[in-house]
Formats: sequence, structure tokens, C-alpha cells
Amino acid sequence: RRIFSEKDSRTNMILCQLNLDAFTLVYRLSVLLLFQPAYSPEVNPIERLWGYIKEQLKWLRFEQIEELRAAVQKELKKLTNEFIASLTGWQFILDAIFVAGL
Repeated sequence: RRIFSEKDSRTNMILCQLNLDAFTLVYRLSVLLLFQPAYSPEVNPIERLWGYIKEQLKWLRFEQIEELRAAVQKELKKLTNEFIASLTGWQFILDAIFVAGL
């Protein structure tokens, strides 16, 4: 079945096929997709982690980028798996999975 008209570019057809392939793979692996708005940092768990790291470093001044990298690495090494889970965990996601019966 053809999705595009003859006027559509080959690029659009390739992109559509890639999306279909990705969806097929997600379906076969039984991955749960949770859709969110295109730009929504407030519901992106990594933003909470980076917010925490920035909070730890906000009063420090770095002369070189290497100093900043070292400070970030030092802060990251302090974090336990439990702390990261508590910081990035979202109860509404767990609730959605429970309601979906997954």
C-alpha cells in the first residue's frame, strides 16, 4: 500500500519507512512508549538530574573548561543509584504503567 502520492519526495518516503521500522521494532520488543510534548523539560527526568548537579556547582568559579568537567564528574561519582532513582523517578509514569496493566 502506497502512503505518499507521486508528488511526494523520496526523502519523505524514506523517513516514513524508517518510522515504520522503528515502530515495528518497538512493538516486537514490547517497549512501552510514553508520549510527551516535543519540548517539555519539566517532564524529562534528566533535567532534574542536571538541575541537581548545577545546584551543587552554582557558587563555584572555573577558569578552564577542564575544571568544570572535573567538578561535574566528581559530583556524578558521589551519586548512588538509589539517589538517582529518587531524583529522576516519576510517580505518574509508574501509575500509567499500572493502569495500563503492564
